[in-house]
Amino acid sequence: MADLVPVSAEPSRGSILTPLTDPAGGSALTRLRSFAGQPPVKKALPWFALTAGLGGAALMWQALAPQSQRMLYSALSDGERAQVAGALDKASIKYHIDNTTGAITVGEDDLYKARMLVASDGALATPETGQQMLDKLPMGASRGLEGERLLAAREREMELTIKQIDGVDSVRVHLAEQEKSVFVRDNTPPTASVMVKLASGRSLAESQVQAIVNLVAGSVPGMT
Repeated sequence: MADLVPVSAEPSRGSILTPLTDPAGGSALTRLRSFAGQPPVKKALPWFALTAGLGGAALMWQALAPQSQRMLYSALSDGERAQVAGALDKASIKYHIDNTTGAITVGEDDLYKARMLVASDGALATPETGQQMLDKLPMGASRGLEGERLLAAREREMELTIKQIDGVDSVRVHLAEQEKSVFVRDNTPPTASVMVKLASGRSLAESQVQAIVNLVAGSVPGMT
């Protein structure tokens, strides 16, 4: 019968993180060096560095990349343009004026705030009317279909703008416009309904109500 010889078990190698977690490993810097000196870690370090570098570059690009611009006004007189620019400067809203067309654009994040700011003073300027926007549609487009899309888009734009008022919780805007026809002598004027839900304990000041009126009246052609 063969003799049974006990075989000693191999010592446990432990986890790759053992140098970091072992209290007997010395100071934190010593343990970090021991961890980084392991062959698997040495192989992975270049990939870690590359990933960190790419992540840092992406964050830097996001921080330095110019913000997407949105049209605030495309056609203003010199006086109106100066008044709007002054109001935006006072509110610390960055803007850009095209030297060729005179159009004023603002950052996408500031668009609705800027619209509400201008609407709060009806003497500054009025937003582009829907008819002006409709006239810019390409030839061949269905005017009825595009008119419906434009109406819905205009409602949504006004909702987002009015929601910039402090204390406003939600907004619903409904516009009713009759399609103009040369065969109808008396066209029904457009109407608008604005429903505003305020946060608990909040109320609208008279100036804020007037700003909403200015915004809606200036955005809907034929409405006064």
